[in-house]
Amino acid sequence: PGCLARILELRESDGLTTRQAAEEAGVTPMQIVQWIRAGELAAVQRDGRYVIGRNDLDRVKARRRRAAAERASEGAPSC
Repeated sequence: PGCLARILELRESDGLTTRQAAEEAGVTPMQIVQWIRAGELAAVQRDGRYVIGRNDLDRVKARRRRAAAERASEGAPSC
């Protein structure tokens, strides 16, 4: 979705702070900010703070779980 759609979506719901997103993802708030700055996690700034949509965080968490599972399976012996 475009930026305007993202802003409207986050206005309708409160979204998550970096701290809340970090707690849900099991990482630090700084890691969340790094993901945002790297373009891995979509967010908007409201009053100088990042606001993250729950769906966006869920997508990043799922993508990271898949990547971790792929890495784990690469090291596993094949039968």
